[in-house]
Amino acid sequence: TLSVDGTEARDITISVTMQLDSLDGGSAGGLQVLVSNSDHATDDVGWRAHADSSLGGTASVFIAHDDEGACQGCTYHVTVVSLETPCDFTIIASSARGHTLLTHNALVQSEVGEGQMALFKTYASRDSGESLVVTLTPCAGNPDLFLSDVIMRPGPPDDYTFASDRSDGVDQIIIPAATLDKLGDTLFLSVLGKTSAVFTIGVSPAAEPEPPLAPPEGGEAVEVSAESRRGVIVSWLAAAARSD
Repeated sequence: TLSVDGTEARDITISVTMQLDSLDGGSAGGLQVLVSNSDHATDDVGWRAHADSSLGGTASVFIAHDDEGACQGCTYHVTVVSLETPCDFTIIASSARGHTLLTHNALVQSEVGEGQMALFKTYASRDSGESLVVTLTPCAGNPDLFLSDVIMRPGPPDDYTFASDRSDGVDQIIIPAATLDKLGDTLFLSVLGKTSAVFTIGVSPAAEPEPPLAPPEGGEAVEVSAESRRGVIVSWLAAAARSD
C-alpha cells in the first residue's frame, strides 16, 4: 500500500525493477504492476504497466494529480504479479517534487519533460573501496545527467559537482573510490531534459581499474588529471608510446 499526504496535489511515479540475476538460469520473465485506490488492489485497476526481462526488466506507473481516479489523502494499493518465472524485484514510489532513491545494481525507468528535471538520490558506499558508476541510458529523447553531494537539485550552469551531457548516447559518471571518500554521504542526481525523454538510470559499484602497463621501450609514464567543479582532482597514469 502507498499512503498519500492530502495537503498538496502532486504527481506520483511507481517504478518496479526486476532483479535479473534472480531468474533461474537466465530464463525470460515478466512482471505486471497493477495500481488501484479501491479497498482491494485487484478491483477497479486504474493504472498498470508491464516489465519484461528482455527489455531491461523495468516498468513505471505515472499517476498525474489530475488523472481521473487520482486522489489526495488516500491509499493506493499496488500489486506485482509474476507472469512467468518467479523473480525478485525492487519497487520505488516517489512524488514529482521528491527524490527517487536509487539502490545499487538496480535500474529505474523514468521520463522527463523538455526543460524539466527528474530528481534522484543515492548513498555513497565506501566500505568496499570501489568506484561508483552512475549510468543514464536514453530510450527516447536527449536527457543530461548532473550530480552533487551538496546541491539537492544539481544542474547548469554551476550547481553541480559532476556532469555528463552527451547528445549521442549513454551518459555516465564514474567516481573513483579516492574521490568518493571526499564527498558527502548522500549524492543527489538530476536528469535534465534537453528534450522530452524516456530513460533508465542506475548506480553500481565497480572495481578500481588495474594499474597501467609499464611504458613501452623508449616511452614514458604520463600523469593525466581532470578537475571537477568543486576542485576534486582525479588522476591516473597513462603510457605514452614512443614516437619514431
